[in-house]
Parts: sequence; structure tokens; C-alpha cells
Amino acid sequence: MASLALAGMLAGGAVLAYWFSRDDEGPSAVIVDQIGTVAGSEDVVARAGDILELAGYDVEYVTPEEVTVDFYRHLPEKGYDLIVLRTHIASFGTSSEAANNQSFRGVALFTNEPYSTTKYVEHQRDGRLSVAANSVAPSDRFFSLDARFIAREMEGRFDKSLVMMMGCDGLATPVLADAFVRRGAGSVVSWDATVTSSFSDEGMLRLLGYAAGDLDGLRTAVIRTAMEVGPDPMFGATLAMYP
Repeated sequence: MASLALAGMLAGGAVLAYWFSRDDEGPSAVIVDQIGTVAGSEDVVARAGDILELAGYDVEYVTPEEVTVDFYRHLPEKGYDLIVLRTHIASFGTSSEAANNQSFRGVALFTNEPYSTTKYVEHQRDGRLSVAANSVAPSDRFFSLDARFIAREMEGRFDKSLVMMMGCDGLATPVLADAFVRRGAGSVVSWDATVTSSFSDEGMLRLLGYAAGDLDGLRTAVIRTAMEVGPDPMFGATLAMYP
């Protein structure tokens, strides 16, 4: 991981720092850029880092190559106040199941660790890890992890962290978000359906800007962002918050 040293003059404030700071060292944030190899990231990551640094955050950046199973296993122990997951999210189940909000529909976070049938055999057998591929390069397969991994395999606990899952379907069902909350996260923000990466990035940056300057708090920032960016014009995803 690398510390972000970014200089920008984007709008922001100190509310995010106030909301999450619990010690003299100030709040910390991490930007996990799993999709950086397939969706341009330099400008987006720099702008997100600017907003957070102006709000008083110590910001770290996780490169695509560093987004592995082991990284997620130890993520709660890092003590981040704000976690931005710029990642693909795999979904399984049918659209009718999603409409009926059936709890067995699931979503899983991509890693960039290449899939192998001979690695993590026990984890694959009991469902903590599975295989996922994205539509850009479907022949490339990676390990993915769902709520069962968060519940059984992650080490440590989040300390009321805000988790922003900026991939498809993160809140098509509450199962993954609920697993983060049960692991100690304070809130989870994500999209409720498939979303294009450019639209997701726009929503992420607006949300960070509003949450850094909105005295009414995170929920108001989420609602304001959702109203202003609207649904994804291609897939209809809207920004949501759990709980």
C-alpha cells in the first residue's frame, strides 16, 4: 500500500473528519482500486484522495495487484475509518429472486488474485471463496468473497467504519452489507443494481464531497447524491445506504 500525497483544491470540509475521528492521530481512509487495471483510475483516485485529505484524512491507496484474499482477511485490523472499495461485485441468483428480496441471493467482492482449484480448497468447499469473472475479460477468473468470508475468515473488527462498495449490486440484497455491519462497520453505502464504472465514480466523488461538507451527516449526503446523479441511465442503479 502507498500513502497518497495529493494536492487539489476540490470542495470539502471537516465533517467526515469530525464524524469518524476518535483519537489524536486523526481519521484514516483507504481507497481499494481493484478495477484500476480495466477502468482508468488515476484521475478518479487523485480527486477522491484530494477530498479526503482536505477533510483531514490520512489516505492510503491499494493498487489492483494488492487486492488479494489475504488483503481482505486482514482489512478490519487496519483500523481505517473510511474504506472505499472501487471494485467489481459479482452477483448470483435471478432477477425474480432479487425482486422478492429472498435472502439466498448473494453478492461477492472481487479480488485480483487469480483463481485456482488447488488454492483455498476448504474455503471453496464451504463457500467462503468462489470464482468470478468480469464481462471485459471473461477468460480471466479471480477469487471472490461473500458474506460467509466476512463472517468466518476476516480477522479483527471494524471500528464503526464507513464502507463504500462502489460496484454493481452491492445493495441489491443487504446480505453482504449486513456482514460488514456485524463485523463492526457503522454503515455501508453501495448501488442497488448493476452500474457502469464511470457513473459509479461520479457518484462516489459527489458523495465524498457532500459527506465532507454536509453538517446534517452521512444519510443526508447519500440522499443528496442519489437525487442529483439519479439512477444509472444504462442499468437504473441508485445509491443506497445500510442500515
